[in-house]
Amino acid sequence: MTNVGLVAGPGPAAADDEPTFRAFTAFVTRFTELMRRILTDLTRVPGLGDDFDAAIRIVIRERTIDGYARAIIRAVAELDQDARTSLVNHGLADGSADMRLKMAAFDASVRASRYVETASGEFRPAASEAGQSESQVLAALSSTGSALTVANAMLKSASHAIPLAGAYAEIKDTAESGINLLAKGVGLVRRVARRFRKAGRPEPQPASAEE
Repeated sequence: MTNVGLVAGPGPAAADDEPTFRAFTAFVTRFTELMRRILTDLTRVPGLGDDFDAAIRIVIRERTIDGYARAIIRAVAELDQDARTSLVNHGLADGSADMRLKMAAFDASVRASRYVETASGEFRPAASEAGQSESQVLAALSSTGSALTVANAMLKSASHAIPLAGAYAEIKDTAESGINLLAKGVGLVRRVARRFRKAGRPEPQPASAEE
């Protein structure tokens, strides 16, 4: 399986020379697929605690991010002049140097991650998903950091014209905090394990989510 790295071309301006935002809406669709994968994989690694894990599962079940994505794309199609100007000023218009840079950075970040983007637009682990260890899932999650940073910039820029983009960015921030919490937890267990090995004692096991 190869990383498709689908790039939405900047596209021409509309016939009346009004700016267009096709690359941004394509980004929203692609990022939503990546977020769906991230949220799913967060539930595959124990350590967030019952409440956090349950809240993530509710967001997945209710397809919250899909609703945000549809609303953002619909809002782009219905922009008034002030909102359109705001998106242009925040570097989200097709063909702008800012947007080309942002999309190039997002694509490079996706390629550098441990996920691959399939021809159907889904994100899957670069390695076989069958038999993946928890540490491999966490490594894949942690590898999305750069892509999440670019997405953060784009969503928060868009939020000046489309408030729901800010709400979507908050879901992204929460998922990112989950990744960081899991990474710190695994790091702590490994440090303690090294100390136990040096002392010749049995290694402690990670605490389960129920504890």
